[in-house]
Parts: sequence; C-alpha cells; structure tokens
Amino acid sequence: MNGVQIPPKLTPLGNYASGDYTSQSAGATDTTGGGLEEGEQLCNAAWSGNTDAVCRLLWTGVDVNSRESSESTSLLLASAAGNDEIVELLLGCGADTECVDSEGRNALQIAAKYG
Repeated sequence: MNGVQIPPKLTPLGNYASGDYTSQSAGATDTTGGGLEEGEQLCNAAWSGNTDAVCRLLWTGVDVNSRESSESTSLLLASAAGNDEIVELLLGCGADTECVDSEGRNALQIAAKYG
C-alpha cells in the first residue's frame, strides 16, 4: 500500500485502526512546505482536505490545537470546509471542541453553517 504509517496514538477511528492509511484525497495540494510554521501547515492541510499531510504533521508532534494567522485551528478549518474525515481524525487526536474562531463560533456552529 502507498499509505502513511501512523502510530497507535493517532488511530482513534475504525478506518485508521490498522495503523495504515491510504489517502482518499489523491491529488490534493501538498500543504507541508513553503516555510510555513508547523501549525500553519496543519491548518492548511485540514482546510484543503489533505489527510496524509494531517497525519504526517500530527505524527511528528505538531500540536493538534495550534492556530494559524487568523486564529483558527485545524478543527475549525476542517469543519468549515466540510472535511468530515479530518474532523473525526482531529477529534480522535484530542482537538479542543471548545475552541472558537475570531467571531466566537465553535466547530459545530461552523460545520452547521458552512460544512
């Protein structure tokens, strides 16, 4: 398989339980470069639906609750983009469900409006 090996601590979901994940987001833009801070990279990957990049970044120890320049977290951005698989992965890895965006909206409110 052309999957990304993820450690057991990042396997909270049934479809990740084997520790081998094959991307459902083939062709997604690589969001792990360009000199961005790791938190920005995680947020960009979550927004763009790049599950492989999200897994790699979390595996290397990027804080699941890190924020990007507009103060959004990866969970908020994945919720806004309707990237359900990434939302579930982030939640399983301990993403803070109480975090809010600059307008005071949490992930559930954002998903209801945009996702």
